Amino acid sequence: MRVGCDRQSWRRLGVLVLAAIVVAIACRSDPTPRTRGRGEGAAGEPVNATTGVPTACTDEFRKGGLPIGDAPRKGSADPLVAIVEFANLECPDCAKAARAVDEVLARFGDDVALYFIHAEGQPPVVKPGEPAPQRLWRQAAQASLAAARQDKFWPFVEQVWATNGKFTPQDLESFAQRVGLDLNAYRSQQNSRDVLQQVDAGQGLAVELGITGPLPVFWVNGTLVQAAEVEARLGQVVEQALAETRQALLAPRARCEMLARQVVTRRPTTGRGAAGITGRPFGGQPQEDPNALYRIPIGDSPKRGAAEPLATLFLFTDFQCPHCARVAATLDELARAYPDDLRLVFKNNVLPGHDKAQLAHEAAMAAAQQGKFWEMHDALFAAMREYYESPNRDPARPHPLDRPQLEATAQRLGLDMDVFRKALDNHATAGVVQADVELARRFAISSTPTFVLNGRKFSGTLTLEQFKGRVEQALAEARKMMETGVPRAQVYDRIVERGAERAVFLPGPAGDGAVPPRPARAREPPPLPPASEAKDVQLEPWTPTRGPAGAKVTMVVFCEYLCPFCKRVQETLKILQQAFGNDLRIAFRHHIVHEQATSLSLASLAAAKQGKFEELHALFFENQPELQRACYETPEACRAKIDEVAGRVAGLDLDRLHADMDGAEVRRQLEADKAAAREYGARGTPSLFLNGRLQVGASPPSWFGKWIDELLGRTTVTIPASMDPQQGSGGGGGCGAPRPAPAPQ
Repeated sequence: MRVGCDRQSWRRLGVLVLAAIVVAIACRSDPTPRTRGRGEGAAGEPVNATTGVPTACTDEFRKGGLPIGDAPRKGSADPLVAIVEFANLECPDCAKAARAVDEVLARFGDDVALYFIHAEGQPPVVKPGEPAPQRLWRQAAQASLAAARQDKFWPFVEQVWATNGKFTPQDLESFAQRVGLDLNAYRSQQNSRDVLQQVDAGQGLAVELGITGPLPVFWVNGTLVQAAEVEARLGQVVEQALAETRQALLAPRARCEMLARQVVTRRPTTGRGAAGITGRPFGGQPQEDPNALYRIPIGDSPKRGAAEPLATLFLFTDFQCPHCARVAATLDELARAYPDDLRLVFKNNVLPGHDKAQLAHEAAMAAAQQGKFWEMHDALFAAMREYYESPNRDPARPHPLDRPQLEATAQRLGLDMDVFRKALDNHATAGVVQADVELARRFAISSTPTFVLNGRKFSGTLTLEQFKGRVEQALAEARKMMETGVPRAQVYDRIVERGAERAVFLPGPAGDGAVPPRPARAREPPPLPPASEAKDVQLEPWTPTRGPAGAKVTMVVFCEYLCPFCKRVQETLKILQQAFGNDLRIAFRHHIVHEQATSLSLASLAAAKQGKFEELHALFFENQPELQRACYETPEACRAKIDEVAGRVAGLDLDRLHADMDGAEVRRQLEADKAAAREYGARGTPSLFLNGRLQVGASPPSWFGKWIDELLGRTTVTIPASMDPQQGSGGGGGCGAPRPAPAPQ
């Protein structure tokens, strides 16, 4: 299977299936389904003793070409066909489909098994002016996989699905108790590194296959059965897959190898994906021309290698992509193998869903401004390889792309830290990153790593020998051009001078040129509530603020420290403050959605009495994952973690902090903030009032910029959409329930 990180891309699915079959045939996997005696082929590979067919050939049909790993299984332990379900536990349609799936499993008995992969799917539709519902799919996924560690995955899932998607974090703990889990082990396992990585891997696989719409979706030997088709088609598709698998079991070795060659060489037909033996129609989705030649601008992009190269290799990559991290070491070897002939050119390609990548890419570009791009590039990918591949991973270990780790790397490389920090604070290099991302879209580069070598595009984690084969071919073509009299310095430009400047697609069903899918349009922000609905939101004497009291716009932010959306909005607030300067004042008030966050709010209010609110406020959000683990565990663990974090604030008196946290004054302040949130109609966190007009959720900076521009009477755009961090499509997102009832009078 082509290995890499991917965007939504149905039209690449057929190619994915074909590559999967080739890899599976080349690999050596076991056991053979329904093994009737094992033997070895001439090359020592496992074979079925009855048919003489290589195990790797038959196993590919069995698994459908997907790396299902340790996914929870239901049904046969040794199936001929795997049904891979992409679903999540807050999806009502997934719960409804369970009965139809069980009927298919019962019908085919020992021949099939169901494997469950957690995926986010399509976010819920939010009407303008309404808060986005709290998404619990990931929390439920972690909980269910923790249950799986105690062999209780399916009983746990049944408990959750019985709620029809309406459950709370507290319900998950109740379900764990109800199915008989060891609660201490359950609490520890649901936030463990291996569980978090399993959830990320499942969602990454879903995105790679383009499964980002309604769930559930089922993958059976390369055929997708979508949510609305489960009852009508799933049984038919499984039956066909069984027939294909049995054919592979009976095929002689030569037949298996011939099938592989046919699948590799078969081209997409009109209006279809790669047909092959496991292909399926793609509804007329345009297919990219595999023979296209592209001319990609180098510009000011970081580059290394030969000064007058015969081969130029563009690297479209993402620092959070594990496949990019692995291939980076191979590319380093490749560059050393061709010091006089090969040039590497780096292009940023931040993918949706990689929440830490944007800042990492900005950091790398900031390092480039100080002449240290490749040092930062190598250090980040080395850290990511160690993070993903270390056999003894500490669940509490910080991510290599978190802000403190980026700064530590920059310091180790000898960068001017004041300049570096200022660049990150102001997102000074965000425009450079965004320009590369838009370039990638123009050339239909939707996965990482993707490469363009002398105008020819390919992708995946190739071996060094595979890269060398491509480079040798490119060098041979370049040398032939030099033999015609073209100077070495002009060879690359001459090779790509007729190259296309955007993606080239094969003709569509009607015979005309297919139009590539348009990039998803940025969603427009909902309108501000009318002035007549503005609340007279008051500030208290203890309310921390940023910006002048006479600012034209005051934004009052109601938040708490355990809500991930409150963490997300902090970067947005920095961008807004930088963009609007003295025209904007931001005030912080507390609104508790998770009771476990109470101690954190008390601590920040107590720190404010010592003039240390900003310092502790920032540290609480920077260390949110660790605080979540501690505060959801026990109150004692929460207080201990608060002390640990607060101890990093220079000049903060911890004894006084403890006394104030437990004192009546700070508790009255917190209760007053909570009462104000109810009075003004705050709906979850973050709830933000712009001159009294409520907006709920961690909307992107461009949305807030448009609203503030409107309040200031500006007709120009202060914050373009290109400044929005890559946090997925759309806006909003928050913690908490729908609007509560008004406070009693």
